[in-house]
Amino acid sequence: MSENRSLARSTLCLAAILVLLGAVTPAHGQAISDGSKPASQLSLVFPVKQNTLCKGTCTPANAPIMTVFDHEMQVAYECTAGEGGYGSVTAFTGESGTVKYSGFKSGAGKCNGLLFAYTNPEITNFLEGYNYDNGGVLYYDGHPGIDYSFAFGTPLYAAVNGCVTYLDGADGIPLGSRGHVLAIVPQPTKPTGGCANVVNTSGYRVIYMHLSSYYDSTNGAVMRCTSSDPKGTECNAGEDIIACPTCAQQNQWVSTKTASPIGYTGNFSDDVWGGVPAHLHFEVDNVVGSSPVAVDPYGWCGPQSDPYTALTGLTNVTLWSGFTLACPEKP
Repeated sequence: MSENRSLARSTLCLAAILVLLGAVTPAHGQAISDGSKPASQLSLVFPVKQNTLCKGTCTPANAPIMTVFDHEMQVAYECTAGEGGYGSVTAFTGESGTVKYSGFKSGAGKCNGLLFAYTNPEITNFLEGYNYDNGGVLYYDGHPGIDYSFAFGTPLYAAVNGCVTYLDGADGIPLGSRGHVLAIVPQPTKPTGGCANVVNTSGYRVIYMHLSSYYDSTNGAVMRCTSSDPKGTECNAGEDIIACPTCAQQNQWVSTKTASPIGYTGNFSDDVWGGVPAHLHFEVDNVVGSSPVAVDPYGWCGPQSDPYTALTGLTNVTLWSGFTLACPEKP
């Protein structure tokens, strides 16, 4: 794919998140000031199985990454000069973009709707060895998840055993319904009495965002938009929307061995279809009290210390099962 196509897609992907952000999430340092850590560590399986973009079975190593988790982030989607981490993007590989990319004129965030992409004169291609198609540009400042460029309607599976809810938000996104968030509260086995009153003892929440499948609060059912129109014309008009009884339902326990997809990728953002290009935003939040604080499931490459730890107090460790973090060679 040409650089122009990649940049155009990334630009569109970022343009509609501003209103999604809603209320400002407390600073990460405040959320974890008591030193709280998850009670147990996750072991995640990749949520997409077979796909041509992975050239077979998808893994964290070969999945098509378009936007990284920003390790220079103190507050999700921040764009205020002087705030911790603003003004650069650092990927899990330890590579940083520090020069504002002049070809990127759009964005989203809490400050005049702007976030930015960055380059590095010493790095021609970021994330060498991974399926990253934005070359020498890192997107984007303050991003708390990993964006994968899967097509509209790509089947998604449970990354972890647990209870599904559509009612929770994510780091920087207080209202999940505005971005079609599906969250999994980890539970190794199906809880006695069901999921409705389950207590999150893991300290984590696994997030899928921008889905074409979603919880309809008017009828209590999970619905699905089957149109792939990038502008969302049909679905915004209420057409091509069907019930999805095979999708994960509210308060349903799901397993990594569940054969049916729990949901499908989409392009829903800011309460509209077509608000972003189709992709999967995948995020892992460390829930401290009621405040979700994102962590990077890829972990962190040394030898330098992770700036995210200094900014938030959290330590990023690899959460993917069967995945070995490959770090680029240092010059």
